[in-house]
Amino acid sequence: MDPQPFPLIKICGVTTPDDARMVAEAGADWIGINFHPPSKRFVPPERAAGLVAAIAGRSEAVGLFVNRPVAEVVAASERAGLTIVQLHGDEPAEDVRDLIAAGYRVVRAFRLGDRSAIDRMEAWLIHAEAIGAAPEAVLVDAFVPGQEGGTGHGIGGEVLDALVERWNVASVLARHAEPSPAPKRILAGGLTPGTVAGLVRRVRPWMVDVASGVESSPGRKDPEAVRAFINAVRSG
Repeated sequence: MDPQPFPLIKICGVTTPDDARMVAEAGADWIGINFHPPSKRFVPPERAAGLVAAIAGRSEAVGLFVNRPVAEVVAASERAGLTIVQLHGDEPAEDVRDLIAAGYRVVRAFRLGDRSAIDRMEAWLIHAEAIGAAPEAVLVDAFVPGQEGGTGHGIGGEVLDALVERWNVASVLARHAEPSPAPKRILAGGLTPGTVAGLVRRVRPWMVDVASGVESSPGRKDPEAVRAFINAVRSG
């Protein structure tokens, strides 16, 4: 099978059905709905189903949660009609295992502020693999104290270099062994239409994730910026 020619695209922090429809029609593969109440992009669970309905047949919806009990994640996801969830806090691997058992596809996010955060991420993934809790994808984002995402900040240059080096080594080792499939890699953090192509060439992620980089205001997506972002990713 030929390798994926360009990363998939996730537009996160969509808050209205009109924006959800516009983003889907522009070509986004995934659309993120934020269920974290302190966020400026928070969508109450009772409104989320309208966003999911607006993109039916065009894009897939992802629910973003931060340090919520598994039962709450499942209840909100069922109400909205979601099958993909993104855990963006400090959730243990056991939560991922329980969500997979409940039939959900899971993305686990890691906010990287220094090299030691990469080590902690790898230790988490090793434990997850050991207990049958490997997520479908791993999302890496910038670490900003007190904020869980959508900050407009990118991962620091030295940290990003270390991450790319680590991932390159892992890819080489994987070609000489037969481990379980590694989680797919999603790059987030400060991406914009002007920066994403260069970062894609540098990191080579499976998917890119943008929120603030395509907004006119927090939670409202700018159609021109959305189209420019998607074009930048898919034109290389």
